[in-house]
Amino acid sequence: MSGAAIMVAVTVAAPPERAFALFTDEVDVWWQRGPAYRFRRGNDGTMRFDPGPGGRLVEAYPDGTLFEVGHIRDWQPGRRLAFSWRNPHHSGDEETEVEIEFKAVPGGTRVVVRHSGWDRLNPGHPARHALADVPLMRMMGDWWRGQLAAMAGRLPG
Repeated sequence: MSGAAIMVAVTVAAPPERAFALFTDEVDVWWQRGPAYRFRRGNDGTMRFDPGPGGRLVEAYPDGTLFEVGHIRDWQPGRRLAFSWRNPHHSGDEETEVEIEFKAVPGGTRVVVRHSGWDRLNPGHPARHALADVPLMRMMGDWWRGQLAAMAGRLPG
């Protein structure tokens, strides 16, 4: 883990195993569509996790091509998921890290997302949208909050 990071959370009305399954098995259902959320402009594909250690998160397109978002680093159903993250602007070994914790709480599960490693991208990197660390972290926090709200909305309140 490294410096610049965001942490956002939501509580969903489901046990941790169900919250994990929603996050992973149903990712295309809740992952928002459009250029702010998908990886190839003008061509929303289908998001999916290829499960387990060594698996990956990809967006698959109707023409048979894929965009590989990242590789799974930790897969503990109902407890923890971690994967590398890159967008189309990342080159070679440039990546950030996403970790999700699923914690049982009264009435459901607290889903906590931590996205770190932004400080590894140089200040002019397109993924930073010409923003310094603080405004970039604010933007990424809002992005993940929107994603988690969409996910939580898939479950009865």
